Amino acid sequence: MPITVKLTGKLVAIFAAVFVLAFAAPAGAAPVATVAYVDMAALMESHPEAATAGQAIKDAAAVAEKEFTEKSANMSEQEKQKLYNELQSQIDAKGLALMSEIQAKVVAAVREYAEQNGISVVIEKGGAIYGALDITAAVGKKITGK
Repeated sequence: MPITVKLTGKLVAIFAAVFVLAFAAPAGAAPVATVAYVDMAALMESHPEAATAGQAIKDAAAVAEKEFTEKSANMSEQEKQKLYNELQSQIDAKGLALMSEIQAKVVAAVREYAEQNGISVVIEKGGAIYGALDITAAVGKKITGK
């Protein structure tokens, strides 16, 4: 049973939801002057620490797979499944912790860019249907320095 790295789907969905909540305006707030959007997944993937975090998660998965192979040799299928689930949970927790750190830095960069450029609301790319300004590239430059 190979140990898998589940970064994209589940974690990106969690990060997107947290991102939207981080910029949600309180009830009764003044009318919005400027709305922009970012592609959070693209910013997370292009963050300078993303490759290191991804490699750390892959390394953890390799260690867990080795541990699973060594420990599961004489186990029943039920015991193997339990061990597998425990190891997978450890990898998922590590991935979430590493990606949460990067997400916090991306959100801070988005917030700083928005404040510096008079943007009142920043939403996730999927939430923009019409009329919002795409600031993904500008924030990406801020993050990467390129």
